[in-house]
Amino acid sequence: MSSRMWIILFTAAGSFVAGWLGYRQAHPPLPPPPAITKAARQDARRTRPADTKSEPLEELRLLRERPFNLKTSGEAWTVISRFSIRQIREALAEISAGDRTDAAMDQEAMLYFCWAQIDPLEALEAAGGKDEKQTLHSAFTGWMKKDPDAAYQWAMKSSRIDKKLASLEMATLLYSLPPAEALEKAEACDPQVKTLLLGRIGNAMAETEEERAEFLTMLANSGVAPGESAYALKAFVRSWADSDPAAALDGLDDLQLDGGVREQTRRQLLNNWIEKDPAAVIAWMTSGENPQPVKEQVAIYQKWAERAPEDASMAFENLSQLSPGFRDTVMKNLLASYHQGGWIPFGRNSRSDAMLFSRLKTHYDLWTTHDPGQASAWLASVDPALQERLKSPDNDEKN
Repeated sequence: MSSRMWIILFTAAGSFVAGWLGYRQAHPPLPPPPAITKAARQDARRTRPADTKSEPLEELRLLRERPFNLKTSGEAWTVISRFSIRQIREALAEISAGDRTDAAMDQEAMLYFCWAQIDPLEALEAAGGKDEKQTLHSAFTGWMKKDPDAAYQWAMKSSRIDKKLASLEMATLLYSLPPAEALEKAEACDPQVKTLLLGRIGNAMAETEEERAEFLTMLANSGVAPGESAYALKAFVRSWADSDPAAALDGLDDLQLDGGVREQTRRQLLNNWIEKDPAAVIAWMTSGENPQPVKEQVAIYQKWAERAPEDASMAFENLSQLSPGFRDTVMKNLLASYHQGGWIPFGRNSRSDAMLFSRLKTHYDLWTTHDPGQASAWLASVDPALQERLKSPDNDEKN
């Protein structure tokens, strides 16, 4: 399904949450799905406007010919949301016979969504063909709007719908309730619903220390086994890391995660933070009771310097002051790269040589600016030809 298709589906699904809350308060959780009788279907049909001549179908045809965007999609929804079943079938027949454009598939999703709100079993039975997964999802989402308990129970028994999708839809709806009530109602669902629900709650309760403590207490009292709480804890700590990555990484050891999951989560959090702020990551790695090895700090810095040399060089001296051995290790690695890289048969590759030398000289020049004595001592340790090249004001000078 195209990204545009998902936008309209989730927009439509979101619009019914408030109305469904009233429904949930008036009904016990997950009653047996009511029988859909012929009379009930006729009543449902009567709630729609009377069938009219096919001018609305012509409107949809014209919309499919226009550039597809949110505006034309919204206009199509305005038309389709008023359709009777006969008009829905006619529109689907036209779309099926035409080209599978984004606009056509967008309208098709809306049509199945609306059909399922009138007669869900009929819509689900009709859903199929080339894009069966998409049309089933649309119809199922439409039924979830009308009667989430019945739709969910049907999905749990059907072989046609993804059980995880049904559990995710139910967890999303339950999330709109207060946490305690949502967790109580989730008890009547498949265990996966509670797992997904706790993930949503954990994601939302990671901002303040008070919320974090409340969530961890809630999780401990939820009845979810420690081995099954990993999903919720990972969602929780990822959200925590969005606002305070250092605290989240420090707090990771206190969470009830097994060693493999904890280490995988740590690496994910660290990689995300490195992408956003590598200087802050290196500074964090130098602090605390157990600082990370200088080798790991320098590995992060060198990757940063390769993709954003100016930004990295601006932080070089500050990081060198924070971490003993940081500058020496960076210079050692840059020198080794210069000597080992850039070689081709019978000489050096001029392009590689210029790049590697430029990195080395940039850091040497920074060193001489902040600590000329130590920089001069280091320079004396390299070969005379390179000494002369580094002392030259021209980075591109060659031997």
